[in-house]
Amino acid sequence: QTGVTTVTTNAAVDGNAGAGITASSTTGGITIDANASVTGSTIGISAVSTSGVIQIDAIAVTGEGFEGVLASTGGAGTVTVTTTGVVSGATIGISTTAADGATVITTSGTVTGSNGPGIDAFSTTGDITIGATQQVTGSTTGIEVTSSGGDIGITAVAVTGTAAEGVLATTTGTGTVTVTTNGVVQGGTSGISTSAVGGLTTITANDTVTGAGGNGIGATSTTGGITIDANATVTGSLRGVSATSTSGVIQIDAIAVTGQGAEGVFAQTGGAGTVDVETTGAVLGATSGVVTRAATGLTTIATSGTVTGTAAQGIDALSTTGDITIGATGAVLGGATGILAASTGGNIGITAVAVTGTADIGVSASTTGAGTVTVTTSGLVTGGTAGISTAAETGLTTITTSAAVDGNGGFGIGATSTTGGIDINAAAGVTGSTAGI
Repeated sequence: QTGVTTVTTNAAVDGNAGAGITASSTTGGITIDANASVTGSTIGISAVSTSGVIQIDAIAVTGEGFEGVLASTGGAGTVTVTTTGVVSGATIGISTTAADGATVITTSGTVTGSNGPGIDAFSTTGDITIGATQQVTGSTTGIEVTSSGGDIGITAVAVTGTAAEGVLATTTGTGTVTVTTNGVVQGGTSGISTSAVGGLTTITANDTVTGAGGNGIGATSTTGGITIDANATVTGSLRGVSATSTSGVIQIDAIAVTGQGAEGVFAQTGGAGTVDVETTGAVLGATSGVVTRAATGLTTIATSGTVTGTAAQGIDALSTTGDITIGATGAVLGGATGILAASTGGNIGITAVAVTGTADIGVSASTTGAGTVTVTTSGLVTGGTAGISTAAETGLTTITTSAAVDGNGGFGIGATSTTGGIDINAAAGVTGSTAGI
């Protein structure tokens, strides 16, 4: 009950009418070293203690009725599971439960959960670390990790969650979330989904991520910062990449992103939280291409590939009082407005090449109070109602164009201000169906 239990097997183990290997202890530790295949008609390997340390090292494990590997402890007991071969469970591939102690799962063979997650790790307040160097597949979630305050770290290659998320990580309190994927991630809902409260969230995807029924990558946090680095294509049936926090700093770096049902990229924060979005490939949204929302913090958007918002804006940036800076070196196209930037008192700076607002305005920028507006374009700007439209109160407005501007259903360039100065320098033709400038 209190002593250490040690099980070592050097040949195959088969539990024809039960678990392959099962060990239980009240408070004692359990060590299982399975150096050959283990098969159970129920569970492959099971180790349960109320507070003892659990360590499982195995090669190939099969649970024909339930989990492939099940490890559970409480108190300060830690859980360590290492597998080097194929692990499969009729329900979950690998399932761990802990309380305050750390959990570490390392797999170098494929892991499959036929009627549940591939890997499912839960801890009350303990940290959880998962490293999977081969495919992990779950009929629901691929990898699911939950802790009420502990730090979560997931490093995986290829992950598939057939009916739910590819990777799902949730923590509370000051717990941090770190997810790194180096292979294809696919989810029946979202590809990668994380939730935190006060800790930093960091997601790095080095291969394609697809959310067939949700976001490609989605991260939420109450006050914690969110950093997303997507180094390959991200596709979601809703949003491509989504990051929301009530006041944390948001930084998104991505290549090609597609939101098939909503925005390509969506980033929202409040308070003094800043937003930084950088994309180098094509961004496509069924509604808008890139959307940001902020309160008092700085918003920075830099795009070097084509950005398209099919039904709404190509780029849509709103802030309560914060400054907004947009730099677009690739074409920006919006079904309504090409680029829309608005702040209640913040400075707005827009530098763009070619911009099209099919049904509305090519470039629209507005601010109030002492906020300034600066718009610089070097390619063709066209709008269904106006080419370039700005509004300010007491701050200076500066518009510089070095290529044609065309307002098909209204003015070419229109600028209004209450008492602020207006400086327009148009070095190429400006055309409007009502007024040119």
